[in-house]
Amino acid sequence: LQSINNTVNDLDIDFITEEIPLAINGCMEGLERISTIVTSVKRFSHPDSDSFKAINVNKEIANTITISKNEWKSIALLTSEFDENIPPLHCIPSDFNQVMLNLIINASHAIEERYGALDCNGLIHIKTLYDNHNIVVTVSDNGSGIKDSIHKKIFNPFFTTKDVGKGTGMGLSIVLKIIEKHKAKIWFETKEGEGTTFFVEFPIHHEINGQSEQR
Repeated sequence: LQSINNTVNDLDIDFITEEIPLAINGCMEGLERISTIVTSVKRFSHPDSDSFKAINVNKEIANTITISKNEWKSIALLTSEFDENIPPLHCIPSDFNQVMLNLIINASHAIEERYGALDCNGLIHIKTLYDNHNIVVTVSDNGSGIKDSIHKKIFNPFFTTKDVGKGTGMGLSIVLKIIEKHKAKIWFETKEGEGTTFFVEFPIHHEINGQSEQR
């Protein structure tokens, strides 16, 4: 009996019974986060999809936010404002995700340029809107803004203002190619030293005999 009592005291049963449920809950939360990330990666990549398909814009953007979290989590607060009345968008899913990813990464880099790599003063806001048979997505940041002198250059291949090794200068060029492929539009509003908002407008399409046609 004494030996058992000594073992119980050594194991600190009260501490164990208190901590085990907390540890299990922590593990379950971790598994849930991992599951969310894995699901987001699968939805983001669409490795077998190079044709137009109907997507839920809000869900795809939410997945891309999850995928890109390491880019912005230490420097910015990212918020979203989704229009729940948006109809399905016919597009190439991986292309749509690539556009959103590049715009979010650009926003985080602009914030880092203004505030620094470990500052949390950054703000990124993503908004969706259904307007006059178009889906409009805006990605806003309070980063460094775009200088007037380079407004016409930012979509050029290999053009970048980032340090060597930070960027290839292909991000916005790829975005523009995808936009043109989808007969969409992209433009921006910016103020140097205060931030930038990119607007992407996708026309609503429907499919006829496997082809995407605009309404």
